[in-house]
This record gives sequence, C-alpha cells and structure tokens, in this order.
Amino acid sequence: MFKFLIFIVYILLNYTKAEDGHCIWYGPCGPNSQDKITNCFYNGTAKLVTD
Repeated sequence: MFKFLIFIVYILLNYTKAEDGHCIWYGPCGPNSQDKITNCFYNGTAKLVTD
C-alpha cells in the first residue's frame, strides 16, 4: 500500500504545471467592511520585492 501511495505522489508531482510568476493583488487599496486594509487587484507581470 505504501509503494502505491508513493507511486501516486510521484505521478501527481510529474504532472504539475509550472507558470511564470504573476501578481493578482498589489498595494493597499482601502478598508473593507471589517475596517481591514485590502489589496488592490493587479493583473500585470510580477513586480520585484523592495523592502
């Protein structure tokens, strides 16, 4: 049974699809209904992290 599980994990890992990095949320947008700051939607390419 253990060998079968290892085989399944191996198959799943080989079929994962890699994609280029991209952002879906970027920058503070404003408070939501719970007064917590939310991020704005961003559909561009990934930006470099600057701290």
